[in-house]
Amino acid sequence: MKKSLLIVDDEKLVRWTLAKILANDEVEVVLAAGGKEAIDRIDREDFDLIITDLAMPDCSGLDILLKAREIRPGAKVIMMTGYSGDAERQQVWQAGACEIIDKPFRVERVMQLVRQTLGNG
Repeated sequence: MKKSLLIVDDEKLVRWTLAKILANDEVEVVLAAGGKEAIDRIDREDFDLIITDLAMPDCSGLDILLKAREIRPGAKVIMMTGYSGDAERQQVWQAGACEIIDKPFRVERVMQLVRQTLGNG
């Protein structure tokens, strides 16, 4: 059965790059350009994994993580960040993120994390 992955980032290039490297026969990728769009998708669809940026203009990745925990408790969440302090990282961990990826990220590392998180390696 195909796994579902939601990628949330306000940067189009990041969304496109992640979709390009992660979509395959075993993983269906859905994209959201911001937090509000992501929360709407999470309300309507069940995702196995959500990869989201922490800092976005309309809604933070932490808000997305908290909403996912509320309505889709089985979904795993990987947070991406270009800049965050220790307090923000602690909040993300306490809210239940399974990983934090620093931007710029290595493609190989993201692929490895997604495979491990989805149980494909």
